[in-house]
Amino acid sequence: LLAAVLGAASLWGFGALRLGQPLPPDLPDVRLRLVQPDVAQSLKWAPEERARILADLLALSRAPGRVGAPTHVIWPETAVPYLVAEEASVRAAMATAVPSGGALVTGAVRRAPDFQARAAMRNSVLVLDETGAITGDGYDKVRLVPFGEYVPLREWLPRVPKLTDGAVGFSPGPPPVALPVPGLPPALALICYEAIFPGRLPAAGPAPGWLLTVTNDAWFGTSAGPHQHALAARLRSVELG
Repeated sequence: LLAAVLGAASLWGFGALRLGQPLPPDLPDVRLRLVQPDVAQSLKWAPEERARILADLLALSRAPGRVGAPTHVIWPETAVPYLVAEEASVRAAMATAVPSGGALVTGAVRRAPDFQARAAMRNSVLVLDETGAITGDGYDKVRLVPFGEYVPLREWLPRVPKLTDGAVGFSPGPPPVALPVPGLPPALALICYEAIFPGRLPAAGPAPGWLLTVTNDAWFGTSAGPHQHALAARLRSVELG
């Protein structure tokens, strides 16, 4: 009983000290637009819906704002139902939603570097500038969801299907580094439920100045899952300062 009380008191004390530290100041003249297109999961990857989904994302991104025009636009996990890195016409359309001097940060699927040798995709975050060019290397999700994004022990379980659409699985990305975003400090990017794991800052490169979690929580409907996920992301932000 004493150990349990001391453990709880230690956690409370650490949290109180962390929350008592001064927060970094807000950046002046930065307005993030977070776009939520509200796409039903059953339509997410339907070929006939791709153009409509992209058009909705663009319309929401370009709509007038209540407190001035956005400087940066953020789309969710796997927002664009195209292989953005391989389709110049799609990037050109996306460029129309990029604020002048800012950037569009979006979740996207892209081929793994060894796709030809081992069919696998990557769940990524990409940054586009106002010309539609992808800046930097992006971020590839490291902690994948078993049976959702890949099947463990696939070589011994060849007939076990994924729970998600498509037969091709995902492969994890390399150790993360801070994600450069034009007009903003580097970001620590997390995709989906990577936010539930204890926070780790990149071992190399510049220190991130803010935390960005992109996700598609449509899988969980109106359950407690999306709310728990949002709280976990807040916890990571407090944990990492």
